[in-house]
Amino acid sequence: MKRSLCLLVFLVAFFFPAPLPRAQQPIPSGNLRTFVPHSATGGGYLTRVFITNLTGNANQLTINRIRQSGTLVSSVTTTLQPAATLTIIDSESERTQPIRFEWFAIASQMPIAASVVFDFEGQSVGLSPDIRQAVGTLATPTSSAFTAPVRFDPTTFATISMALANPNSASTTINMKLVDQNGTVVAQDSLTLTGFNQTAFDLSTRPAFQGFFSGGFLGSLAVAVTDPSKPVSAIMLGGLSTQLFSLPVVVGVAVPIEVTVNMIGLQFDPRDITVPRGSSITWINRDNVAHTATSDSSGIFDTGVLGTSGQFTITFNTDATIPYHCIFHGQSGGIGMAGRVIVGSGSSPGPSPQPEPDPYIRK
Repeated sequence: MKRSLCLLVFLVAFFFPAPLPRAQQPIPSGNLRTFVPHSATGGGYLTRVFITNLTGNANQLTINRIRQSGTLVSSVTTTLQPAATLTIIDSESERTQPIRFEWFAIASQMPIAASVVFDFEGQSVGLSPDIRQAVGTLATPTSSAFTAPVRFDPTTFATISMALANPNSASTTINMKLVDQNGTVVAQDSLTLTGFNQTAFDLSTRPAFQGFFSGGFLGSLAVAVTDPSKPVSAIMLGGLSTQLFSLPVVVGVAVPIEVTVNMIGLQFDPRDITVPRGSSITWINRDNVAHTATSDSSGIFDTGVLGTSGQFTITFNTDATIPYHCIFHGQSGGIGMAGRVIVGSGSSPGPSPQPEPDPYIRK
């Protein structure tokens, strides 16, 4: 019984009776976007969402409900009066239906606060004695690199899961590093989410991580998308015996990551990128003209001339803030096609000291 409860994946689910035309995009248009990366309706669960207008003006909202496959289920458009709060609750009849997983994208004209409460009732799905639990969490902003705490204890039938939603129209690749309590990376895994897709999975069932959970685990999960221009929304969730829990992810990682900067439209995308020491950055030319990534200060780094589809990877092992530019389409000082690499704490750049080896290892 306890295991059955814990293995139920939970999070937000709203009730929207009116379907929308298939041609409408899953991500609504608006000045600001807020994401709830996972929802479960049925299987004993109901979800309540609370949205508060943080401004002194009327605020128009569009709330889209999206399938895991990325197709739009339905939508609600409404206006919140100044400082007003909207509550959306699943229909009670949904609790006994087969469980289904979705996610939500909320567009607003002005700032909002969004939070959700997940309500489980075991009796509705035949559990005896009845188990009733509720847990809340905040909506999750998108991020290209984040960290989440991980604790797993098999003696208490624990589960620790991650839900990920891709709000981008293009695919995004996500790299995950399991870090033990001593700060050592013990395992790595990756997955690709196609545009507008969502997934949720138990970390202990991932083949790359399984061996580290069999006897219990305490540490963290460092996650980074390969292309920072395609961030994701994420949340951790699970169960400890009969207790449900949700955990936020925290923006930033402490372990080295591997990321891409695209040279596209005569710009670097992203223009500025922050990485921990030991991280590798790959510049890829997506344009039909040649580009370089050349540090403003001579001798720091230079990718050389990259033709269409050309790429070059540099590993940064020293804290530095390094402005750079394309010698053909930009200039020193952030003019034109220019950007910055911020490594670790971002100390001032300069030529590599001698006789120490060059801290920027090219490959």
